[in-house]
Amino acid sequence: MKLTHHGAQDYQSLLMHREAVRMVLADASLIEKALGTLAHWDAISDPRSKPLRDQWVQILSTRNWSLALAESELGNQLRQASPMATLLPNSVRLAIISEVTALKEAASEQQAVETALARARPMKILALSDLHIEFAPFVPDPAAVEAADVIVLAGDISTGAKGTLRCTACNSIKLISAEKLQSFAALCPAAV
Repeated sequence: MKLTHHGAQDYQSLLMHREAVRMVLADASLIEKALGTLAHWDAISDPRSKPLRDQWVQILSTRNWSLALAESELGNQLRQASPMATLLPNSVRLAIISEVTALKEAASEQQAVETALARARPMKILALSDLHIEFAPFVPDPAAVEAADVIVLAGDISTGAKGTLRCTACNSIKLISAEKLQSFAALCPAAV
């Protein structure tokens, strides 16, 4: 799950509201407590959020929780003006906050890995196969060899002990067998 700062807060609020609704379903007297909180807020809060508080009065009176738990922009707005989280014991509230904090940290670590991979320079692989140097010598293109990070000898290089590739175009050659490249590709397909 990718969590932006606001996405994490919206998710945390949704989890708290799910728990609060579960509590209200188990103890209907909590509805009166939530209505009392709304009445108090009406006396002291910004009048611009009054329509949202009025919707909460409707939700609590009808006990229709679908809008309160909706994963939508309106659901998010309603939860920002909700009395429901005030019903939660601190231990429940803190457990939900810890859960979302852990998700945010994991998402942040995943984002760091994705950013590093996106910034990484693609590996340049020179694949050589079917050279059959037992019949004629092979000299690879010096520019291609110099540009390669890895040279793969993929098969049918030669028979017997003659299967040695010599390159005078570069100081060092990095060789990897086709089998090892396939193993690497299975572990990290984006890198191949």
